[in-house]
Amino acid sequence: MKDEHLISYTLFCQRKKFRLYDFLTKNYMTYEEVQDFFRKKSVTPPDRIFYDRVIEKINFEKERALKIEKIQTEPKINKNVSKSFEVKEADKETEETTSKKRKRRRAKKSE
Repeated sequence: MKDEHLISYTLFCQRKKFRLYDFLTKNYMTYEEVQDFFRKKSVTPPDRIFYDRVIEKINFEKERALKIEKIQTEPKINKNVSKSFEVKEADKETEETTSKKRKRRRAKKSE
């Protein structure tokens, strides 16, 4: 099918609420596969430059997620935290043993 008879890519995106970024994160495809996909749908495929930008963004997001995951999995042991935790536990025990007094509201002053 000739590209002259295809629907505009931007019009397709507006009407179907299509985002190439979301589509490629779920189904990774090469540019040629994307072109075939859109031509089967009677839509002009996006430019190669646009496709490359989206792929770069997806790769950047994946790398960032891996770095964050790596940082979160590394255990950090801080001796000061464990000591302060023990102190807080001791404070809680003393609070529980002391009698709890009800606080009363102040009486309103009537004039």
